Parts: sequence; structure tokens; C-alpha cells
Amino acid sequence: MHRAVITGGAKGIGLGIAKALADRGAALVIADIDAEAVACAVAELESLGARTHGVPCDVTDDDQLVVLADRAWDELGQVDLFFDNAGVMPALKPFLEWSLADADWVIDVNLRAAMHALQIFGRRMVAQTSPSRIVVTGSEHSTGTPHIMGGPYTASKQGILGLCDVVRRELPDHVGLSVLMPGVVQTSLAGSPAHRQKRYGGPLEESRGAMINFGPDADSFGAYAVERVMAGDDFIVSHPHIAKLIAERAELLEAAVSRAMPFDNPDQYDMRRPVERMFEQRKTANGGDDT
Repeated sequence: MHRAVITGGAKGIGLGIAKALADRGAALVIADIDAEAVACAVAELESLGARTHGVPCDVTDDDQLVVLADRAWDELGQVDLFFDNAGVMPALKPFLEWSLADADWVIDVNLRAAMHALQIFGRRMVAQTSPSRIVVTGSEHSTGTPHIMGGPYTASKQGILGLCDVVRRELPDHVGLSVLMPGVVQTSLAGSPAHRQKRYGGPLEESRGAMINFGPDADSFGAYAVERVMAGDDFIVSHPHIAKLIAERAELLEAAVSRAMPFDNPDQYDMRRPVERMFEQRKTANGGDDT
């Protein structure tokens, strides 16, 4: 039996993942800022036979993330899978028209809170020593694809991929790290401003109930995501068209590199190896543990 925690787990992709895990007999802790949705999701998952605990949680509140982790270990005993999934998107507009409050909201939920949750759960999953996996939800825009009229959203999702590329190399072998990069999925992401916290301007009631009504449904996507997580994929890319977007960005970057400064020995400034040596030296000095 797997024991799993899912932030943003009461709706959309998070709930789709929870249902897929319930089908596999997992015990669940789901967290979401929408307490009413948490109660409904718990009832639905329990009707599927899954032992489920719901925790209302604002992931931008550091103390609430710690409480969530405490509750997860108290209820489950250990955590095998942590889905770092909570995310938001405001109404789309050109970047120069974005308010600073909306930009702060998107970056704080999608990147800062995801980063803090990764630390809190990651430290405990390293300490428990059993095989486990963390799954952080990015987006097709994590790959470098610009979301026109979604500048801070794109920045937050590219930040997720960069962060996970580093952390994956720092974690011990018993903790895996996946980045989930969906294209468009039928979810209530468009309605997330209805739960925007007061310090970011407060809820926008007119967005309540707004849905993205095209793409695969959240349950189908959740089943696909869980299948790839169980297979141990580090990068989970759902929509085939993303290959073209990645190739377009790579072509632009390769063209830029062809115009790079000339060096007699281009590899002398490749900092990967010296930094890797520093990391290994730290691990040795700490008795093999630098997490």
C-alpha cells in the first residue's frame, strides 16, 4: 500500500491523481485551500474505498505546511509519495498590465510554496530512508514555452523545472523526484482567483466556478500521471505537441551558442564538474549525508 500526500488535492489534477491512487489502494492525505472542496473530495475518495484524511491548507503559509506534514506522518506513519501540486492562475493579460499583487500571488503559490513544501517533505522523506518519490507539478511552460499573457505564470513554471533539476542531483538514491508537465487539462484552474488570499487583493467572486473546458479530463490525466510516477519517470510530459515547443526553443538557443565568444578551451569554464566535486566533498565531510 502506498501512502500519499497531495496539495491542491481537492479539485482538478490533484483530485484526479487522488482517485487514481485510490484505485491502487493507497492511503491518502489531501490538502487544499478550499475547505468545502476538501470535505467533498474526502467523501468521494472514501466512497472509492480509500482511507483519506483532508487538511485545509494555505500553502503560502509556512506554518500550515509544517502542520500538514505533521498530520501526514501522524495519520499515515510514513509518506511514500508527495505530490507538490497546488497552483493558481489569474485572468490572462499582457505582462505590463499585471498588478504586482497578482504577480506575487502566482509566484508565491506556484514557486515559493512549492519550493518550501519540497524542503519540508523532502527532509522527512530523506530521513525515513525507505524508497519514496516527490512529484512537483510544473506545466508545458516549464520547458521554456512562453504562455502569452501569462508572464509570471510562465516564470513560476520554468522555475519549477530549474529547481527540480538541481534538487534531483542532491537527493539520496532512495528519494526520487519527478516533474509533472501537463498541457491543457479540464480543471477549475481558471477559478483559482476565487480563493485568492486577502494579502494579494482578496477573492475575485466573479471567477468562482470558472472552468477550463477543453483538453483531457482531470481523471484521465490523473490516471496517466500516476502510471508514469509508478514507472519512476523523472520527467512526465503528457501532450505530444510539447516536443515541437521544446525543439523550437532548442533551435533558438543552439543558434545563439553558435555566436558565442571564442575560447581556446571551451570546456575550461564548464562549472558542473567543480561544483559536483564540492558537493561530494560536503557529503564526505558530513558522513555521506548532505541533505
